Amino acid sequence: MRFWKCICWASAAFLLAYAAPLRGAEATQAGPLKVFILAGQSNMDGQAQARTIDFLGEDKQFGRLLKVFKPDGTNYVTRDDVWVANAGVYDKLQIGFGGRKNYDKLGTCIGPEYAFGYYMGEALKQQVLLVKYGPGGQSLYANFRPPSAGKTGSKQLDEQVLTKEVADRWNCDAGPPEAALSRL
Repeated sequence: MRFWKCICWASAAFLLAYAAPLRGAEATQAGPLKVFILAGQSNMDGQAQARTIDFLGEDKQFGRLLKVFKPDGTNYVTRDDVWVANAGVYDKLQIGFGGRKNYDKLGTCIGPEYAFGYYMGEALKQQVLLVKYGPGGQSLYANFRPPSAGKTGSKQLDEQVLTKEVADRWNCDAGPPEAALSRL
């Protein structure tokens, strides 16, 4: 329960605290910041080693994508017009936001944020921010269960489920993000 409150309000705090300063010289154009929240389970985290991109060149149908993600054949593409916030790292789109042992620094894996971020940067004129959350070892049946679904029937799982009563209480007390952060 407390975990989800932290995630929601940490995302809001990031937007309030970091989005404005990051909009400086790096922004490609003035205007609204496009924010995408990428949330899911372990597949969202991303366990693909960056070197797997090289195998795209061997595919007859998708081989052209190798030139997109490795235009010079050596270096992976990065984007200054797309920012990623994931765990303890806030940086431009690049390799390394996938699963890693230390979430306070970039690793060598990629997740769906890499291709999604690249194509959103291509499609949109505004600065893009991807807020990525992808915990492993979670269950849709308990960890992502909506309050309206009620209890699971398992005492152990029901302790993890956000109840409608708690959600209503939380929503009534929400107030501004700064006030909510002080309650965590």
